Amino acid sequence: MNRSYLIAGSIAAAAALWVASGAIFTSEKVVELSAAEQASLNKPEGLQRVQVIRSRAVPRIREIRVAGRTEASRQITMRSEIEGTVIELVVPRGTIVEQGDPLIRFSIEDRKALLTKTQALLTKRKMEFSASENLSKKSFTSEVSLANAKAELESARADLQAAELELARTTVRAPFDGVFNRNHAEVGDYLRLGDDIADMVDLDPILVIGELAELAVGEVHPGTMARADLIDGRSIEGEITFVSSIASPETRTFSVEISVPNPERAIIDGMTATLRLPAQEVMAHSVPPAALTLDDSGAVGVKLVDSDGRVLFAEVTTSSASADSVWLTGLPSSVDVITVGQEFVTVGQKVDPVMIDPSVVDPVSSAPLSGPDRTRLAQSGGDQE
Repeated sequence: MNRSYLIAGSIAAAAALWVASGAIFTSEKVVELSAAEQASLNKPEGLQRVQVIRSRAVPRIREIRVAGRTEASRQITMRSEIEGTVIELVVPRGTIVEQGDPLIRFSIEDRKALLTKTQALLTKRKMEFSASENLSKKSFTSEVSLANAKAELESARADLQAAELELARTTVRAPFDGVFNRNHAEVGDYLRLGDDIADMVDLDPILVIGELAELAVGEVHPGTMARADLIDGRSIEGEITFVSSIASPETRTFSVEISVPNPERAIIDGMTATLRLPAQEVMAHSVPPAALTLDDSGAVGVKLVDSDGRVLFAEVTTSSASADSVWLTGLPSSVDVITVGQEFVTVGQKVDPVMIDPSVVDPVSSAPLSGPDRTRLAQSGGDQE
């Protein structure tokens, strides 16, 4: 019996010690949490907590974005300058060639014989003119005879030049560095004067062409550098070389061109592109894309917190954007932008703002990357990321 009492007493004492130790530990933990969460304990009752960053406007060149396409700087269709039969396609279509490289050859036929004949005739006319000149000096021939001899000599020279040119034209050569893009004739085809022979394309430089709206044309100037984003993800840079002074009658837009070096011909004609044209300098704010929201009318803007802790809506204009940030105009020089929780508060509502350092904010989700501010926001139970 005494032993049973001893066992029971021991169990009771152990239980008391366990409860006491738990109370002490819990008390210490509460003290710890209170120190770390002092701001959370001071949260005004009933106020929605939102995450806020303080943004200050900085000078930035505004971009005008225009849909466009790439285009060869030169594109010509070569035509036959003689009549004859095609006997050889020297290079296959799509070949990069240099100025003067042979592309297509015609049959020489009797052109070489004609050249030999005109060369011989020129030699004869030279001799006749020399003889007439000597006789004229001795007054054995008239000046008329000398003039006739000189005319026949010049005619023979012209005939020789024509024969040489006719023979040279039996080989069609590249008029400039570029791409032999297409042949219109095959071996065995008989071409007449003026028939299409081949297409040549010059891709260096490559042009990126777009259409500017009436209100934007005065902000874009030739000689400035601009960028273009190609549909395959490449970003290229070049000089604005042309802004049209005449609007298209159908669209009332103005053509604009960027000239981009393309020595490797890696950029081809006809690619979809977005032109990014520099306009005037503006004061702009950089905010995470997730901070953007819509008002009841569908206007794009951001929600702000004023000095009294009340929510405001400000309609904005997007100057430029990337995956990490959006540059906005139309805001005061310094604003407190709500980046998390803006969808759960309304204009005029008083809120409890948690100021976050923008350098530790995820640019996509707008959530703080680490630190006590993220813990406070999560533990408040009022916001969702």
